[in-house]
Amino acid sequence: YIEATCLTDGIIGLCGQKIRGREFHCSRMIADCDDEFPYAFEFYKPRSGQRYRSGYRSANMVALYLHLHFLGNRDVARRFMDSCCAFKESNLDG
Repeated sequence: YIEATCLTDGIIGLCGQKIRGREFHCSRMIADCDDEFPYAFEFYKPRSGQRYRSGYRSANMVALYLHLHFLGNRDVARRFMDSCCAFKESNLDG
């Protein structure tokens, strides 16, 4: 399990907000332009003390290897639902 700190405001959290979840993946993310890459989170692993940037965020999209359990992250669930509703409202025809 890890603690992820949002590096920017996005659809699931605000800059500085901490989110807990489980990191799981069978691949790895490689960014050749590490200094310029729009990382979405700083991950912290309490067991090892390891810290590293991860995830990608652009506009209303976020991609990451973090599995969230919304019951333990109710603010994240609410922000995600609010973001979805706002997107739907902004794209209604007529």
